[in-house]
Amino acid sequence: MFEADKTHIHHKIMQIGLSQHQALLVILMLAPIFCVINWGLYVSGLSTTWIILLDIITYSLFMCGVYKTAKHL
Repeated sequence: MFEADKTHIHHKIMQIGLSQHQALLVILMLAPIFCVINWGLYVSGLSTTWIILLDIITYSLFMCGVYKTAKHL
């Protein structure tokens, strides 16, 4: 369970071809992007439940893209 592996998000982003610092920047940029989008959706009157569901779907699609791209390299 606690063995080291290369399945974490930063390892997968680095497998795409980004450096360690670039992978960190990608991960750090995700947080404010989600905040701005969520704030806009909240202000527009969308239910918090729907906002969270959209967050989960968006993040899942992002991760699927990262994992698929990393597998092909």
